[in-house]
Amino acid sequence: MNRIDIALVGMAGRFPGAADVAELWSTVVGGRETIRDLTEDELRAAGVDPDEAAEPGFVPRVADLAEPDRFDAGFFGMSAQEARLTDPQHRVFLECAWSALENAALNPADLDGNIGVWASTSMSSYLMNHLLDGTESELAYPMLVGNDKDFLASRVAYKLDLTGPTVGVQTACSSSLVGVHLAAQALRSGDCDAALAGGVSITLPQNAGYRHKTGGILSPDGRCRPFDADSAGTVKGNGCAVVVLMRLDDAIAGRYPIRAVLRGSAVGNDGARRAGFPAPSPRGQSRIIAEALDRSGLRAADVGYIEAHGTGTALGDPIEIRALTRAYDDGSDPREPTALGSIKANVGHLDAAAGVTGLIKTVLVLEHQTIPPQVNLTSLNPAIELDEERYRIPLQATEPETPIEAAAVSSFGLGGTNVHCVLAVAPPGRPVVPDHEPRLIVLSARDRAGLERTAGTLLEHLARHTGVRFADLSYTLLRGRARLAHRLAFVARDVAHTRQILTAFVAAGEIPAAHPDAERWLADGTLPEAAPDARRIPVPGYAFLRERHWAEAQVKGGAGGPAVPGDVAATVTEVMSRHLGVPGLDPEGDFYDLGGDSMTAVEIVAELRERLDRDMSLQDFENLRSPASVIRFLTAPADPSAEPIEVTAMPRRRPLAVAERLRVGSGTPIFFFPPAGGTNFCYYQLARHLDGTDPLYTLSFPMERLEEVASIRVLAEHFIDAIRAVQPEGPYRLAGYSFGGNVAVEVALRLRAFGQKTEDLIMFDAHPPEAYVGGRIDESDVLAAFPLLMQQIFGITVDPAADPPASVDEALSLLRLPGAASQVLGDYRRFMRVWQHNHSVLKRWYPDETYDGPVTIFEASDAEDAELLDRLRIKRVGKGPWRTHLTGTLRIEPVPGDHYTMFADPSNVKALGEAWNRVLEV
Repeated sequence: MNRIDIALVGMAGRFPGAADVAELWSTVVGGRETIRDLTEDELRAAGVDPDEAAEPGFVPRVADLAEPDRFDAGFFGMSAQEARLTDPQHRVFLECAWSALENAALNPADLDGNIGVWASTSMSSYLMNHLLDGTESELAYPMLVGNDKDFLASRVAYKLDLTGPTVGVQTACSSSLVGVHLAAQALRSGDCDAALAGGVSITLPQNAGYRHKTGGILSPDGRCRPFDADSAGTVKGNGCAVVVLMRLDDAIAGRYPIRAVLRGSAVGNDGARRAGFPAPSPRGQSRIIAEALDRSGLRAADVGYIEAHGTGTALGDPIEIRALTRAYDDGSDPREPTALGSIKANVGHLDAAAGVTGLIKTVLVLEHQTIPPQVNLTSLNPAIELDEERYRIPLQATEPETPIEAAAVSSFGLGGTNVHCVLAVAPPGRPVVPDHEPRLIVLSARDRAGLERTAGTLLEHLARHTGVRFADLSYTLLRGRARLAHRLAFVARDVAHTRQILTAFVAAGEIPAAHPDAERWLADGTLPEAAPDARRIPVPGYAFLRERHWAEAQVKGGAGGPAVPGDVAATVTEVMSRHLGVPGLDPEGDFYDLGGDSMTAVEIVAELRERLDRDMSLQDFENLRSPASVIRFLTAPADPSAEPIEVTAMPRRRPLAVAERLRVGSGTPIFFFPPAGGTNFCYYQLARHLDGTDPLYTLSFPMERLEEVASIRVLAEHFIDAIRAVQPEGPYRLAGYSFGGNVAVEVALRLRAFGQKTEDLIMFDAHPPEAYVGGRIDESDVLAAFPLLMQQIFGITVDPAADPPASVDEALSLLRLPGAASQVLGDYRRFMRVWQHNHSVLKRWYPDETYDGPVTIFEASDAEDAELLDRLRIKRVGKGPWRTHLTGTLRIEPVPGDHYTMFADPSNVKALGEAWNRVLEV
């Protein structure tokens, strides 16, 4: 059977004394140890009694991870409360998973396939030491999801929208490398097309030192000495390591950065034939190592470096070396002795992250063709029998006389689960030709501050790495990054010119001059033609915001005894404040705006019912939302004939819709509703021509939640939630193109029902309800209109000679997309799905009331394509029927173009902006 090799294409991590993979390599190749001494102040802050610290056997040493309390909650859509209740292990792994994908230049949204997750974590000491007081009854559901091992992989899949297998792997110290083996198997079987595999371990408090126990696994002096005569134990380290894997053929075809190739791996357990459950077995280890080597198709002599498990224990190291040399005794003769090493001497034992940390070091050895020195080794453990003609342990960084073609890494878990992986160097890349063409450089971020941070990080990288090929840099940023809300795009001549532009942006906020390629990418993501030999390369990705989310002390929780009626207000306030983690709760504050979610609501309602002995349902709470409304409800008379408590506030939910800032400014915001299809790129073009300083926002709705929107009224309610998150009270200013104009009318009507005024309502060529009612639209109608629709909206020609498509997928395959634009077929598929849904709900919409506020309609001067209207079952009734739905002032302003070219033609967009400025007197 042909072997399917696996490419390792991305790596990310955070380690003791090293903020990323590059710093980790600097640490190990420099022969540095990042396990450090703790100060008296650090011990005291960690709660260590000075008398305890002074006792014999106490070891004030640590291999700590910097800033485990910091996390970019907003980037991952988490509230401050959710972040505070989430184990730092989960949070750090989530950030490293994103960074690993960016290091691989892999944008999940553009991959035609599934991405799986194999994740490992240590026990949550944050839960036990920071969130609980030791009583199991207080393990509320949000804490469980945020801290249990079971939810790490699935949380990553949810937050990053990954749809492959999601598997928690827990085999103690070998967990993360076992995850790599399992991920490789899934890739070979076709269960996924890319995979994240890794682990994380953070033990809290980090800076508390530890007590050495004779015969235990921890070092008596806080130093890990693998293979040394004085080896007596390991040191617990804190960190995270994640890699990205793909099938080698796919990685080559997709131009991904192949860092190394996984040729073979094996996993197994020692079974019962050993001294005890925690004891290692040379027989079991040797069997797995030999099996992995056999699967790799390589000889032992081909392997130039082996990263050992190497915990620095007097018993474990000799057993491992004995098992290794037995397995690698295949009769082949190496050209020079195989080097051995263990990273645990540098950074400590990272438990669930140890295996992939060793893997990353091994990949870097292959990349740099350098063997790092083994630190803390003075004289070899006499129990280790090492054939010096076959093996060596370098004490200085060395470059081998002959290139290292292959390397291997072992990881052995307490309990006997062993794994060994054999790697080969990456295949040679395709020859590159000189490239002196100007190229498009793009960056994006969640907000403007994130954009500036990310630009600064890239600028620093380019200053340190002067050999970056410009065509590769452009290709990576265009193909290997998600397109986030705030974007920067410019055309540069070369890397030096790129640095010049980034410097001006970071230092003074200067926006580079417009260029057609940049304008097209900013508008709709259009990709320019790439250099034929351009490839994806590892460059820094998103620069996360480091905000503190931390439970300083144990949450004692503990529902008190039953409350008497006079205590209702105090009880509601205390319970909601405690569960939300918000002191000084605003009585009128909305539960979801304060960081609540459905699981937290369940906990609050259950506790209030128990303590107050009142029958309040979850639906009651959902309708009430604020502490004051809940108090009024719970203190209302029990008599059914009594007057009901009147709640006048506008209903609010946790918004599904999102308002994204289009322009920063001052004054009353203007909210733009998306046209059919859900895209807002038309407004990005228009905004450049709008005068004034008013803030501009675009609204969007998650495409994967369309099934929750059965009507325009429901969609309007979700948009109102998003609008109120930005602007709690009116007067409001609303605008919408085509379908977005119809939605704007419904939003204005809903706002009026809640006593809120709309100051401006602007529609861009929106058809009145009479154009739609009485019709229908299904997939057959969409397919009939498909050629004309693609031509009108995107300017894309469909082969007229092709047979009529039988499905949307088949229709999309007929598109004549320029160059690499075929990679965005998924975007068109999503557009068509949303477009069909939007038109379906539009055909069922007719306003219940007339709207009495001022309305402006910018009407396209040119007639819309009659054949397209007929195929979509849209009646040609003009804009006149709008007058039957509007009793306020109506102004119809003609603008150049037809229904589509008014936004597709740049000159028409400019004219539309000028008309806006004139009519609205900006």
